[in-house]
Amino acid sequence: MGRLGAKLVLGLLSALHPAFGVDIGIYYESRCPASQLFITEQLQDAAQHAKELQLAKVAIHPVPYGNTKERLTETGHYQYECQHGPEECYLNRVEACGLALMKEAEIDVWAPWLDCVNKSQLDAASLIKAEAHITKAIAASQLAIAEARRALAAAKAAAEAERHGDVGPAAREAAAAAMAAAKAANDAAVSSAEVTAAAAAAATGGRNSWVMCKVDLPSTRANMLIFEILVCSLSPAGERLQHLMAEQTPEHDRVPWITVDRQHSAVGEKDLRCAICTSSAGKEESLKAYCAGKEGCDKQRKQQSQQQQHVQGQQKAEEVQQRGAGSLVVTDMYRIFAQDEV
Repeated sequence: MGRLGAKLVLGLLSALHPAFGVDIGIYYESRCPASQLFITEQLQDAAQHAKELQLAKVAIHPVPYGNTKERLTETGHYQYECQHGPEECYLNRVEACGLALMKEAEIDVWAPWLDCVNKSQLDAASLIKAEAHITKAIAASQLAIAEARRALAAAKAAAEAERHGDVGPAAREAAAAAMAAAKAANDAAVSSAEVTAAAAAAATGGRNSWVMCKVDLPSTRANMLIFEILVCSLSPAGERLQHLMAEQTPEHDRVPWITVDRQHSAVGEKDLRCAICTSSAGKEESLKAYCAGKEGCDKQRKQQSQQQQHVQGQQKAEEVQQRGAGSLVVTDMYRIFAQDEV
């Protein structure tokens, strides 16, 4: 695994296991309708209160994996079979890469992006066909980025020399020229990355591609971030992150699967705010307004769940009785026909 992959994995591990506060885990699949609904409604509600949750030391970490099956091949690589097809496998990886690269960002930055990616369109067959072309474009963009970094380093060296050494016209001109070259190289790198991302978007859903999902950051940084996510999603680093998602996903019987401090929360699946407010974080002053009216909501939710289970149990019992009655009727009819034949 390269340096980028190691950095992403270590960064995501630290995000998945916060050192303090309340830890909310969201284990989901990018193409699962129930997961999509949870992220659209419950997670976006939390994103609207990012500052309050941060002050209360509530850490929310999504894990895109769910019911995926992982297999280690003879070549040492992992293969994945996802519940909703290869498109889901790829988007799970995209989201793992994005979450790793945005680990320092608050929930109000990455949650809307996650919601957009979940709703994006993707043709896996087209992606496979275009992967070689996209990979070649990525390589060209990475060369441009490397050149920009070299130019920036040269500009910094020239500026440093001007400050501590020769301050004559020649030194000033050299520093100015180096800075202009660095800016031009940076503009070229950004442009190249944007062109590469546009090509990837065209190959993976056009305007509805995940590549078109915006991140609430300054435009240049946001565009470069999308490029970095694209690179990660098609690289060994993305595969390593996907494997990490598998390792982090607990035993579960449905998705989304919500945990509070690593303990399953059925309440959280229906009402994330309730789960947060009835945790230790709910006592924090910063969540006073956020948690207003949520006193005892966990008990209410449990009662509702028990009532639903009771109703479902009765319905199943009635269905069994009806099937049993139907079987008797069929049997009786068979006997009548048999007697008639005799």
